[in-house]
Amino acid sequence: MDTIDKFLRRPTVLSNKNIFRRSLIGTMTLVLAVAMMFSTAILAEDSSSATLTSKGGTLSFQDGSVLLIAPDGTVKSDVELNFTAETSESVSAAPDGKAFGSSIFTISGSSAITLSQLVKIQVSTTNDINASISLYDPMSKSWIAINSAIPDVINNNITTPITSLPITLAIMVKATTPVAPVATVAPVATVVVVAPATGDVFSWQLIAMGMVIFGLTLAITKGAITTIRK
Repeated sequence: MDTIDKFLRRPTVLSNKNIFRRSLIGTMTLVLAVAMMFSTAILAEDSSSATLTSKGGTLSFQDGSVLLIAPDGTVKSDVELNFTAETSESVSAAPDGKAFGSSIFTISGSSAITLSQLVKIQVSTTNDINASISLYDPMSKSWIAINSAIPDVINNNITTPITSLPITLAIMVKATTPVAPVATVAPVATVVVVAPATGDVFSWQLIAMGMVIFGLTLAITKGAITTIRK
């Protein structure tokens, strides 16, 4: 009878194991899918693309913080443009006295593109103070300030004209000078000695002398009494 019961219960145990395995696989699949979604979103933030047509238009990158504004006839045929967000590690160092602001990026195509019309690049400076914009020159491997750029302090952006692609631009701000920590010096206690008046000195001396005499008197008296008892 026990053997039959064990045999009948066996399929239930196997079924529970299968349910557990399927639940585990399902959970892992869900986690993997969510991770892939997040990784895709991150990649899309760092790198994106848009098509510039012969009719021009406004292309938006990096959630609208960078705009490419092109008039009609800028290019003869449709061109795919790639936007890449750079970091301070992926580009040359900022010039002396300057630091990178909130935007460093490269806009490029599959090859060099000559623009028939003046194109404007508008960059948000919401997170920057006294911002300027600089162009990276691959020949000299240095940053060149674009003096023709127009800042808009009301709408918090800066606009610069460009005539060709690819191009690497960066928002620059004034570099902050590190302030050396000030050493903390422990305050020195100042002891002020106040000379008492002559009368006070005389009084204290008399009291001290009286205490000494009183002590000697007790000692002598105790000694005398001890001798008499013996």
